[in-house]
Amino acid sequence: MTDMLDWLRAPLVIMGHVFDFWDLPKDPREVVRVKRELGFNVEHWMGNSFEGGPQKPGTFLFKTRAGYLRDDLSSYLPAAHDAGLRVFVYFNAHWYSDDFPDEMFARTPTGEKIAAYGHGALTCAAGPFLDWSRDVAHDLGEYDIDGVFLDGPGAFACYCPACRQAFAERFGVALPEDMTKAPAEVRLQAQEYVYHRMRRYIDAFRTAVRHRKKEIAVYFNGSGLGRPTRGHRIASETCDLVGAEGGFIGYTPLRGQFKYKAGATAKLLEAVAPDKPRVIFIDHAFKRYDYHALTAPEIRLMYGETLANGAWPWYLIYWSNIDGRAAKAGAEMNRFIHENGEFLAGSRSLATVALMQADASLLLPGLREEPAADDIHKTGQSLPAEQIGDHHAEFLGIYETLTRSQVPFDVVDDRTIAAGLAERYQLLALPNCAAMDDATVAGVREFVRRGGCVLATFNTATTDELGRPREPFALADVLGIDGVGPVYGPTTLDYLFLEPDGVLAAGVTEPNIPCPTLSRAITPVKGAETLARYYGRLSGRYVRLPAVSDDAAAVANRFGKGRAIAVAANIGEHYHAYAFDEHRRMIGNAVRALAAPPVTVEGAGEFLEVSWRRGAHGEYLLHLLNHAGGERPYERILPLAGLRFTVRTPGKVGDIRAARAGVPVLFTQTDAGVTFTFHLDGEYEMLILT
Repeated sequence: MTDMLDWLRAPLVIMGHVFDFWDLPKDPREVVRVKRELGFNVEHWMGNSFEGGPQKPGTFLFKTRAGYLRDDLSSYLPAAHDAGLRVFVYFNAHWYSDDFPDEMFARTPTGEKIAAYGHGALTCAAGPFLDWSRDVAHDLGEYDIDGVFLDGPGAFACYCPACRQAFAERFGVALPEDMTKAPAEVRLQAQEYVYHRMRRYIDAFRTAVRHRKKEIAVYFNGSGLGRPTRGHRIASETCDLVGAEGGFIGYTPLRGQFKYKAGATAKLLEAVAPDKPRVIFIDHAFKRYDYHALTAPEIRLMYGETLANGAWPWYLIYWSNIDGRAAKAGAEMNRFIHENGEFLAGSRSLATVALMQADASLLLPGLREEPAADDIHKTGQSLPAEQIGDHHAEFLGIYETLTRSQVPFDVVDDRTIAAGLAERYQLLALPNCAAMDDATVAGVREFVRRGGCVLATFNTATTDELGRPREPFALADVLGIDGVGPVYGPTTLDYLFLEPDGVLAAGVTEPNIPCPTLSRAITPVKGAETLARYYGRLSGRYVRLPAVSDDAAAVANRFGKGRAIAVAANIGEHYHAYAFDEHRRMIGNAVRALAAPPVTVEGAGEFLEVSWRRGAHGEYLLHLLNHAGGERPYERILPLAGLRFTVRTPGKVGDIRAARAGVPVLFTQTDAGVTFTFHLDGEYEMLILT
C-alpha cells in the first residue's frame, strides 16, 4: 500500500486532457488562465500529439529517449504552477499505431496483433513495452510534474513470448491456447496473471518516474461498473489515487439507460480503495458525438453523484466548447466544491445497507463449460446460462430500487465480505450472487450470525467460484430454504401473490404482481415465513388466471441473531427491464423490515436519491439528487416541493444549512432525531448538519 501524499488530501477538481489541442491558444499562460477561471486546480495534460487515431512513434511533447515531437512541457509547467494548477501528464499505456516496434504489441494465440478501435493495436504491459515505458517514465521524471495518469495498461489475455513465459513460471502450466476448453481453475489463473501484470507495470512506471521527486502521484484508468474489482484492487495497491469512467455516457442513446452510473462507480471505488482519493471521469459530451455537449442538468447530476459518494470529478471539455453550456455547468459545480471543500474532503459513508457486486458472479459466464460435440468431455457441472441469470442486470435493478426508495447504501464486493463487513452495516443485499467462494460464504454467514440481515435474490450462493453447483446451496439454512425447484422460464406470462400480512405487501395495491422472467419454487424450512407465492403457471395469454399455488416465491427466516429474506426470482433484473413499481415497493419494504434507515423521506416518489455521510470534522452531510426530469438527456429538472425528512443522529443537531442554496433549514429536534421540510430546487443539494 502507498501512503497518501499530503497534496492529495485537499479537494481535487481535475480538468481532463484537451483532445482538440489544435484549437488551444499558443501562449500556455492563456490556456492556464482559462482552466483556472473554470475552477480547476489540477489537470491532465496531453503528453503526446494525438489526432484521429492511436499514438504514433516520436510524438511525445516532452524530451525522451523514445523520441519526441517537441518539448512543450518545459514551457507549460511554469505557467501552470505559477497559477496554482497542478499537472498530471497523460500517458498512453495501451494503444499505438502499427508502425510502432513490432515486439511491443500484445498477441493472440496464433500470433496476430490485437486490433483496437478500428485501427492500431494494443500493447502488452509485459516484455519490451514494459522496459520502453520505464525509460519514458524516467525521462518524464526529470520534469517538475505533479503526477502521471496511465491510460491503461490493458486487462486482457496476451500470448506474446513474455506473457507465455511469465504465466508458466507463476502457475506451472502453459497458457491455454483456447480458453473455452481450459478448466475453470486455469481460466481464473489466466485472469489473475493479467491483474498482476497490470500491477507490475504500474509499479515499474511509478518507481521510474519518481526517481527524483517522490511527491509525483500515479494512477490509472481502472475498471468500472459491471467489471470485476479484483484487478483494480491489486493494481491500485501501488497507486496514489484511483479513478474510473463513471461519467462517460452516450455511447448509445440515453433513453432507458441506467441513470446512476457516476454514483454507482463512485460507490464501487470506495469499496476498492476506501482510504485513497477517488476520481470519477466525466465527459462533457456524448461519447459518439464528441463535439455535442450534454445538457447542464445531466452534467450537474453526474457531478452531484460523484460528490455525494465521496469522489472528486475529472471533467473533460473540448476547447471548442469552452464557452458553452457544458463549461458553464462544470464551472458552477467547481465553485461549489471550492466553497465546500472542507466538508467534502475525507467524508465517510454512514450507510447501514450494503449492495454486493460479486466478482465471482461477473466471471461466472466465462467459466461455463462449453458443450462438447460428442459429450465425451462434458462433466455436467456447469449451469446453463439461461438458468444462471444476469448478475450485473440484477445488481442494476436492485440498485435502482434502493435509490428510488431513498435508501442510503454502499456497494461492496467479495473481498469486503470475506474480510468482514463493518459493524455499521445492518443489511447486505445479494443480487443473484450465484457464485461464491468459501471465504465469501463464511463472511455472509458470520455477518448474519452476529445480528446482520440479508436480502438475497434468485440463485444466490448456488455455485462455488468455479461454477460448480453446491448441493445444498451454501446459504440454504441462513435463508430458511429446505429445497428449491428447477428454474422456470424465461417467461413473461406469470404472476406473484403477496401474503397480505407479510412485510413485502405494504403499499402494494395491485393483486396480480408480474412474476420475474426466471423463478424457482421454494420449500421453506420449519419456522420460516412465506411472504409470497406463485400463481399457477399460465399456458398462454387470454386464458383464465390460475389459482394461487402452494409454491413459495419469497420467505423470511431467522438465523443466529440475524434475519434473512430470500426472493427466488430475478426480481432486480426484471425491474431493470420493466420498472414495475410493485417490485420497487417489495424490495423497499424488505429493506425497511430488515434495517432501520438513518434517513426517511416522505413526498419524494421515485425521483429523489439520498446519500448519508459524515465529514472529516464531524458534521453530517445529507446529499440530495433530484431525477425528476423527462426523457434523457434531461433538458430540465422539476423541483421537488415539500419533502419531509426524519434524520437519525447520535446527538443533538445545532444547525442545518443548505450548501448550494446558501440558506438555513428550520428543523425540530425529537427523540428520533431531527425532522424538517425542504424544497429541492435543482438537480443537487448538500445539507450540512452540525
